[in-house]
Amino acid sequence: MTRWIDRLRDRFPSTWPPVIGVVGSNGKGSTAAMVHSILSQVLHNVGRYTSPHFFDFRERIRVGSADVTDSELGLALDWLDRQMKSAADDKDSDPTTAFECFTVLALFVFLHAQVDTIVAEAGMGGRLDPTGCLHPAAVAFSSVDLEHTEVLGVTLEQIALEKAAIAHPGATLWLGAMPKDIVDVVRSFCAFSQVIVRQAPFCDKPVLGDSGQKMDIVVGDRMLPGVFVPLLGSFQAQNASLAANVAVDVLQRLWQVSETRCVDAVYRGLAATSWPGRMQLVCQTPPVVVDVGHSPDAVSQAALGVVELAHKRPIHVVLGVSANKPFAQIVAAVVPAAHSFYCTRARHRGAAEDLILQTVREMSPQKPAVSFPSVAAALEHAIYAAINDNGIVWVAGGFFLAAEATAVLRGVELDMELFY
Repeated sequence: MTRWIDRLRDRFPSTWPPVIGVVGSNGKGSTAAMVHSILSQVLHNVGRYTSPHFFDFRERIRVGSADVTDSELGLALDWLDRQMKSAADDKDSDPTTAFECFTVLALFVFLHAQVDTIVAEAGMGGRLDPTGCLHPAAVAFSSVDLEHTEVLGVTLEQIALEKAAIAHPGATLWLGAMPKDIVDVVRSFCAFSQVIVRQAPFCDKPVLGDSGQKMDIVVGDRMLPGVFVPLLGSFQAQNASLAANVAVDVLQRLWQVSETRCVDAVYRGLAATSWPGRMQLVCQTPPVVVDVGHSPDAVSQAALGVVELAHKRPIHVVLGVSANKPFAQIVAAVVPAAHSFYCTRARHRGAAEDLILQTVREMSPQKPAVSFPSVAAALEHAIYAAINDNGIVWVAGGFFLAAEATAVLRGVELDMELFY
């Protein structure tokens, strides 16, 4: 990735904007969206780089309040294509990964647009992630869970250190809610690597509604009461606290923004946050909640949110898990909340629906469970059940399942070969 940074510096030799990195097993996309929204209330032009996309690749690269345009992306692609051809004869360089290409495209777009700052979500881990080459001035570390263990390590401590290592000497690493032993390990590591560690205050007891939630957030030594976040799931309160503290930190430290303006930015920025697919209420009658969570902890957090939203109504789960995920652990996280199961598979990377069904029946033989070869069929039967018993539908288990289900509900046809 460093050779691409050098080529970009040759193309854009002026001073580069500061970068705010976002890492974490769960919640990093939501946190990145919140940080971007808060900063955008004060700064003129903020870039945001996230992954994967939900419907359209352009969602990954956002300039200000809009996704990258076809012409902006085309300009970046033309430059990258020329650079790839000129680098083809370099036998000593490692192959460029797809995610490195996406990161280079995003950087080109941001530098060409002369953004004030960049919010960059890591793809996986942190130490070896392409976004780490940007040397972020501040990093938001949302959470740690067992994921990508074949690359990041088999313990929470190992995974946490891989993610924390994205922060370079002199940077500030902000921690979200995580176990004390993990915090202690990260602090020890960062003391050695000369990284400043701070932890966002715990935010509990949000007041939940059908369109979002209100909460009291502590930023620095000031309490901000009644902050509204238009996202469902009480777990978003922790992401909001982390995002608010990171955003205010960089606004005051890098741009000397007054406390009054920062507080106003937190209120307006969090209220304006949009993040599709995370505890998203796609339909009202009956309620259909789609969630992209694809790790055991993320699904467990979503289950709590769905139970809160259901108000004791039956929960009919459309369940599918990607083939490379720990589906038994994910199914186990869904079982306590579910009234019935409609097992299926996403067309992209989905594990066999009968395998999911078998796992469900082994864990919860007393609950109704059936399987369907298509997401559309599973949704149809789950919605019919929810209409009959005044229940709700929860689409759970994976990112690609959530995207496909949302497309079905909205009548959008996706070309899965080009989608990801």
